[in-house]
Amino acid sequence: MTLHVRTEIDARNILDYFNGFHDGFIKEVSVRSYDSFEKEGPEITDIAHQCTGRFDAVIDIAHYNYQSGSQPYHRVVRCQFKHVKDFYFDLRDVKSYEWPIKVVDIRPGHRHDEHGGMESCFSLVFSWSKLLDNQWSERREQVCTFQEAEFSEH
Repeated sequence: MTLHVRTEIDARNILDYFNGFHDGFIKEVSVRSYDSFEKEGPEITDIAHQCTGRFDAVIDIAHYNYQSGSQPYHRVVRCQFKHVKDFYFDLRDVKSYEWPIKVVDIRPGHRHDEHGGMESCFSLVFSWSKLLDNQWSERREQVCTFQEAEFSEH
């Protein structure tokens, strides 16, 4: 089954279905550029970089804690984000016991487009628990902005 995020209601329904990804963890992350090199003439050096500015990202989340915990313990949810910008993923000082996801949030918003204007998007925010001075706190991080997404169970 593949679930799509195109609206705020889609995002809310997906996060409800997956229990906010609570207790899951990131298994794999990849970012793909749509740029390419193209031959533009007869000479070997007649090559141009075709810049698209488009990126997609895939985040695989190991996750079983949804639908009353009835999922197989080795379940992976593939989260594919299209037209990604503002990608930021900081793993400095993250301890192993802080790795499980507390909650994932997807919020509608706006971002700057290629020409300096504004465009609609969604913001992907992860929350993790952080242990500081023997006190648990929350670490929230916006991972990226995107325009649409697909979530599928594997």
